[in-house]
Amino acid sequence: MGIVISVINNKGGCGKTTTTVNLAVALSRLKAKVLVVDLDSQSNTTDCFKDSITGQIGKTMYDLLDPQGQEPPNVEDCIYNTEYHQLYLLPNISDTAMHGPAFIRSGEHALNLLKDRLRPHALNNYDYTIIDCPPNLEVFVISALNASDFVIVPCESGSKFSVQGLVKAKKFIDDIKLSYNPDLRFLRLLITKADHRTQICKSIISAIHAAFPSSDVFETIIPANTDFQKAEAKNQSIFKFRIGAPGAAAYTDVAKELLKAVPPAPLEKPKAKQQSLTNRRQ
Repeated sequence: MGIVISVINNKGGCGKTTTTVNLAVALSRLKAKVLVVDLDSQSNTTDCFKDSITGQIGKTMYDLLDPQGQEPPNVEDCIYNTEYHQLYLLPNISDTAMHGPAFIRSGEHALNLLKDRLRPHALNNYDYTIIDCPPNLEVFVISALNASDFVIVPCESGSKFSVQGLVKAKKFIDDIKLSYNPDLRFLRLLITKADHRTQICKSIISAIHAAFPSSDVFETIIPANTDFQKAEAKNQSIFKFRIGAPGAAAYTDVAKELLKAVPPAPLEKPKAKQQSLTNRRQ
């Protein structure tokens, strides 16, 4: 039985996509089977993997989350192999943002689409499913949290606004747990973009540790490093861009913490249909 994790923060630029991409690759390098789900219509996570996908992208999140669609696609048809061993992608496109008004009109039905259409497949076929969410706390994020077991919140250590986003995100998680998904748990926050040479970084890290128990914060801190920007400019993970980069070592350590904190149960043997699909895409 797998585990579904959403990566959220109300503020953009705090490292959600960087964390989703590189944590997923790190987990796959540690022998976990991982599905990356791009729920952000900006599609930055999709961009980071699109050059590594085997074959052409056809159906995407747009098709899976169409609240007005009569016949939703088989979720397996929206998932693609990547060049990384045991790492798969459910991509997104910008047009998915147009589903927003229909989500609002459809009410609770739409908010459960991801849970109904993705979660059973994710639990049975992947050790970890990591959902990269939009930089807001609106309908698509609610949909993600309804489908999730845990939430990771990245927090940029050099910005007080990121800390404010952290507080809002934590309250939002509590509200979703109360209103929709009683099994949802805040896993940990992840401090990102840390430059320990600056006073603001030191102050914010101290404030985080004063406000949250140590069990709520990853021990590993992601360093500020231009290799992340260079990797993203090339649509690559930090591991593909420069495996010896400090950021690659940091995300490997985060992955090890995650494996220890919430280890997945053994997966069922893949069904014949899933195996056939995998072979076809390879």
